[in-house]
Amino acid sequence: MITLPQYQVLGGDGREYGPVYDDQIRQWIAEGRLESKSPVKPPDAKDWVFLETLPEFAEALQAFETPEPPPPGAPGKLAAGRRFSGVGGNGGSRFAEARSSSSLSYV
Repeated sequence: MITLPQYQVLGGDGREYGPVYDDQIRQWIAEGRLESKSPVKPPDAKDWVFLETLPEFAEALQAFETPEPPPPGAPGKLAAGRRFSGVGGNGGSRFAEARSSSSLSYV
């Protein structure tokens, strides 16, 4: 019998979720419920690490992470914001976009 690795996840509400398999973590990344700085405890680990430190999730994070917004006053366009609710979160926008004539403001 093959045993798949299972992870613990610390949700945005401060509660632990799991154990869950890697496919569940990838699904939560795709849904915007986990991001690179989400705390995760890998199988057989004693300490929590950021999700971004686990190479098995690098591809999923790269595919679904929203780039950091440019600093205020920087030229360029803002990509559409993703909603990040976090596992157990209540759904909020990671950043909001306000348009005024020709500039963007980050709030």
